[in-house]
Amino acid sequence: MPFFKRVQIYLLALFLSASAPQLLAQKTDDSEKAEAVIAKAVQAVGGERYLQVRSLVGRGKYSVLKEGAVASFQSFVDVMVYPDKERAEFRGGGTQLTQVNTGDTGWVYDGDQDVIKVQTETQVANFKQAIRTSLDHLLRGHWKAARHSPIWESAHDAWQTKRRDPADLHRRPRSRI
Repeated sequence: MPFFKRVQIYLLALFLSASAPQLLAQKTDDSEKAEAVIAKAVQAVGGERYLQVRSLVGRGKYSVLKEGAVASFQSFVDVMVYPDKERAEFRGGGTQLTQVNTGDTGWVYDGDQDVIKVQTETQVANFKQAIRTSLDHLLRGHWKAARHSPIWESAHDAWQTKRRDPADLHRRPRSRI
């Protein structure tokens, strides 16, 4: 993960943890509290300018570990077009792997075998889950299109339950029976 992105996530987490007690004191319902936290987080990362970004290019290098030792270094280029398109290229050690996703479809190019493969349903589902649970997805409000509302849980309540998918912040449907 690029350094800037890590710093951004750290600052956002710090901001959210600092604002949580203040929001708990407000006498609003759970959905309003959660939406207020999201709105403050959006302002912390740039407000309207952040929301106007439609694509993102990330570049970097990372080390591949095998059996606890560095096996190779690879570079990557990751291009996102919001809300659900991505192209990731990995190169290094004489290999190349390219993965492309567009909503409900995707393909992978394996440079070692010089072959393009259509992604399986599981691979596409993993991509969609990664998008749905990303911080960008939450902050940009893409969950609203799925007619979900964010929910508010105190830190105590959240730690008392089993490990959750981050998307649980907004999985409760707006229409309740």
